[in-house]
Amino acid sequence: MPKTFKFLKWSGNKAVALFVLTIVLAVAAVGSTVAYIVTKTGEVKNTFTPPDINIDISGDNIANKGDIPVYVRAAVVVNWVNETDGSILSATPVEGTDYEAVYNTDNGWAKGSDGFWYYKTALDPNVAAATLMKTVTQKTQKDGYKLQVQVLSSAIQTTPASAVEQSWGVTVNNDGTLTVN
Repeated sequence: MPKTFKFLKWSGNKAVALFVLTIVLAVAAVGSTVAYIVTKTGEVKNTFTPPDINIDISGDNIANKGDIPVYVRAAVVVNWVNETDGSILSATPVEGTDYEAVYNTDNGWAKGSDGFWYYKTALDPNVAAATLMKTVTQKTQKDGYKLQVQVLSSAIQTTPASAVEQSWGVTVNNDGTLTVN
C-alpha cells in the first residue's frame, strides 16, 4: 500500500488560500522589480543623425555634396521644346536620327538595361563624377522647336551594399565598384 503524505493533501479553503498567497507573492515580486528599475536606472539617450545625401548637378556634371559616399545614376531625357512657349512636342527625338550623343563610357559610366546610366565607382563627399556626355549633335530640325537634353540624377548611400543592389538591380563588387546589368 502506497504511503500518502498528509501535508500534501490540500483541499477546500486551504487550496484557495495557498493559490491566493502564491498570486500575491508573484505580484509583489514583479511590482517591486518594476519599481526598482524605474527609480534606479538612468535615462538613456539614443541620438540618431541621418546621413546627408545631397548631389549637385550642373549640366551633366554630377557631384556628391553630402557627407557620406554615394553611388549615382542618371537618366538622359531628350525632347523637342517649343522655342516660343517652352511646350514639349509629343514626338520624342530619336537617337541616331534626330540627334547623335557620345557618352563617356571609357571614364566610369555604363548604361544599364533599364535605360539609366550608372557611375561605376562610389563618389566620396565633395567629389564629382566624370562628365556623362562628351557631345550631343542635333541632326534634324523641327520648325519652331529646339532639341533639349536634360540629365536627371539620383544617389544612394554605399552602405549597406544590399541597399543599392536591391534598389537599382546592380551588383556591388568586392572592390566597391558596380557591375551594371
